[in-house]
Amino acid sequence: MDRDGIGQHHFIKIARVVIYHPVFEFGRYSGRTWEPLGEEEVRLTKKNLKWPYEEPFTISPEVLTYFRRARSRGKLKQREWEIQLAAYSQVYPQEARQLREDLEGNLPVGWDDDLPAILNRQIAQLRHAKPLV
Repeated sequence: MDRDGIGQHHFIKIARVVIYHPVFEFGRYSGRTWEPLGEEEVRLTKKNLKWPYEEPFTISPEVLTYFRRARSRGKLKQREWEIQLAAYSQVYPQEARQLREDLEGNLPVGWDDDLPAILNRQIAQLRHAKPLV
């Protein structure tokens, strides 16, 4: 990679998940998903976390301020990304075009042309396979 950072793709994913377990065990599974906490469970969890709000759903002023600042930071980062991508596109036009296609989730034309033949071959192999019993 050269000095200004142009020359390679860099993808960094950072995830941090913080979950405070409620003071009780989840026990209501509906067969597909866990059911939401009931009013009493929410109250006990808030008490356990020393959360001073009584409403069922509250966004604290601190959290609201943080996320409003995050929106501004996100706009700045988006603009920085666009500038970097434009510079990358000047130096590596084919790679930049491919990167844009990938980021947009576009598949190359004809990517699925061979799927029927592959599927038919796999079905034929399964038909001739010996049982493992």
